[in-house]
Amino acid sequence: MRRLLLRTDHWQDATVVVANEYALLTLPDSQDLICITLLDGREVWRQPRGRRQAIAAVHQGNVVLIGQEAVEAIQLATGEPAWQAVLPIPGPAGRGFRHGRWFVLPLARGEAATIDLESGRMVAR
Repeated sequence: MRRLLLRTDHWQDATVVVANEYALLTLPDSQDLICITLLDGREVWRQPRGRRQAIAAVHQGNVVLIGQEAVEAIQLATGEPAWQAVLPIPGPAGRGFRHGRWFVLPLARGEAATIDLESGRMVAR
């Protein structure tokens, strides 16, 4: 059986995410995460993609990002970290979903991690 591997050298999708008065861009030809204002299109901040793969969710003014080995949150208004630390995740295996303040992320070993989006902590696995 052939195993399908995701490419890790670019964003996994190029969907524009609109949150509050901002738009988040993960352009297919860019290695940056770009935040612009909806009102005038002015760039608010820009960050290198690094090992990030996709935008997972937006919650209470923070954008949550899935990476190859971690999940993190960034403040929409400033581009600064929203959590005290990046949350290491053993083998994310999909995009997951948000349910209120919780984010559920499938893992490669057939498990799922439940993350509290307000504290940035894994609460179940």
